Amino acid sequence: MAYGDVGGTNPTLVVTCKARSEIAKDDTLRLAGNYAVTNLLFDGNEVFGVALDGARNGSAVPVCLRGVVQVGYTGARPVVGDFAVCSSVRGRVRAGRWGKTGALVLKANTERQTVDVLL
Repeated sequence: MAYGDVGGTNPTLVVTCKARSEIAKDDTLRLAGNYAVTNLLFDGNEVFGVALDGARNGSAVPVCLRGVVQVGYTGARPVVGDFAVCSSVRGRVRAGRWGKTGALVLKANTERQTVDVLL
C-alpha cells in the first residue's frame, strides 16, 4: 500500500480489540483493559493505536498498533519530528513535548487539522 507524499510501502501491525466506547474510524485510542480500547482519552497519555473501522461499545474493532496513520489533532499544530500524545478531546491527539514518547509526527495539515504519525 502506498502512503504519504512519496509513496512506497506502509507495513502495519493490526490487532483486534474490544471497544469500551463508541469508536469512529481513525479515532486515536488508549488501552482500557485486556485487549480493550477506548477513545475516551486522558490528556498526555501515549497513543496505543488508531481505529481502522468504527465499532459499537462491546464489539470488536481493528486497531493499528504500528505503521503510518492520519489522525485529527486539537490545539497548536504538532511539529514534524516531535511527538503527538493523547488529548482530552475524544479520538484526537495534541502536540507533545520534545523527547517524550508518543506517535512521531511525519506531516501536519493545518487546513484539515490532521497529522500523519508513525505509531
